[in-house]
Amino acid sequence: MELVDRDASLAGPVIRLPQLTYGGSANVTATAGQTAKLPCNIQDLGDRAVSWIRKRDLHILTTDIFTYTSDARYQVAHPEGSQNWTLLVKYAQARDTGVYECQVNTEPKRSLAFYLRVVAVALSWLQNGEPLAADRWVTETSQEYVTSRLTISGARLRDSGAYTCAPANAAHAHVQVHVISGEHPAAMQHGAAPVQHCVTPHHLIVTLLCFVVIVHCR
Repeated sequence: MELVDRDASLAGPVIRLPQLTYGGSANVTATAGQTAKLPCNIQDLGDRAVSWIRKRDLHILTTDIFTYTSDARYQVAHPEGSQNWTLLVKYAQARDTGVYECQVNTEPKRSLAFYLRVVAVALSWLQNGEPLAADRWVTETSQEYVTSRLTISGARLRDSGAYTCAPANAAHAHVQVHVISGEHPAAMQHGAAPVQHCVTPHHLIVTLLCFVVIVHCR
């Protein structure tokens, strides 16, 4: 059913009120470090203003194409002449999870609510197929990739084995580590996978790196 301004229709030409619809889903899930996109489609906007509100603190993030927050991660994508007003949350973080509202300044206001959920990249390390304790590695996330660093301090013979960096929904990376006794540490490349030969077991610190490229779906 078409929405109109009744008072305006009595006085003259029919004035259509804006109609807001979801450009995708009302529930948006983004991976930490990626750009979260909340697409709001608005028809018959006319000369009215579009704002994005963060509901938890009622903070006005943007109005039209202008950002009204010191957090520059928030921006609006609005191709000229289009009906799409998409809120972008760059380098999304877990604290960004919550409700966001797309609003048009009619009287009364018209709005559309989105729920954004930001999740971390699920990643674990294994030694010889057995999960290692999560406090043994550090994972950092950016917009383009995830880096995980596993450190073996004071390496001992029992630390020898096959180590696997196992991110969810991505290819696993493998490295073979040998802890041996000797006087001179050495490292060698063996095929596609690095093989580390480590000596001086009680003093050596071994650091393994794992890079996971984030694929952006458009």
